[in-house]
Amino acid sequence: MSKEFKTIDELMGFYEKNMPKNVVLVKNRERYAEILKSIEALNFFIKSISPDAVVEITMGDIDPSAIYYNATVDEIIIYKVKEFCEAISTASNFEIYPKSKSKIQLSILFDGGYEAAPPHNDPFPGYKKSK
Repeated sequence: MSKEFKTIDELMGFYEKNMPKNVVLVKNRERYAEILKSIEALNFFIKSISPDAVVEITMGDIDPSAIYYNATVDEIIIYKVKEFCEAISTASNFEIYPKSKSKIQLSILFDGGYEAAPPHNDPFPGYKKSK
């Protein structure tokens, strides 16, 4: 369906009426435990490399089921590659990039740390799978 809007208010009204409704999120116990284990290992690596690292752990803005691990450090040197790979093995994505003032950012995304509480845990309500 295509619809033309004459004003931004019409567009926003349509969006608000038709956008998905918020649901209560709860920890996805199994996935959350995996993520915590990875975060503990990452903290060990980051603090051993850069003791004054600034670490932030947040929920996702766009996808609140995601957990983000961000560390701002002076340098990143991975001495124990196998252990580091194990620590990030549960991550959905990770990036390392330069920041201003000679800092480096390590950002790791863990999808699925939270999930919709019942009865809203069906991501496609009303959709019936074909056999």
